[in-house]
Amino acid sequence: MKRRSRSSTCPECGGDLLYMPSIKRYVCQSCGVMYTHQELMEEWRKLREELGLIREEEEDRRREYLKWWLKSKKEK
Repeated sequence: MKRRSRSSTCPECGGDLLYMPSIKRYVCQSCGVMYTHQELMEEWRKLREELGLIREEEEDRRREYLKWWLKSKKEK
């Protein structure tokens, strides 16, 4: 019997994950990748870290651009 997991999205492709109790793994219905619970949590942690770094870099660029934009014409 298949049961939907709480983490129902594959971190690899975005497909649906199903928990397979017989093998004690989450299986992606799109790409076929399999994760134990621990592996799945680790993948999500890595993705969150990567997204956090990307957001910080975007914010830094926005701040720098705003500083540049607000400078007087003489300073540009």
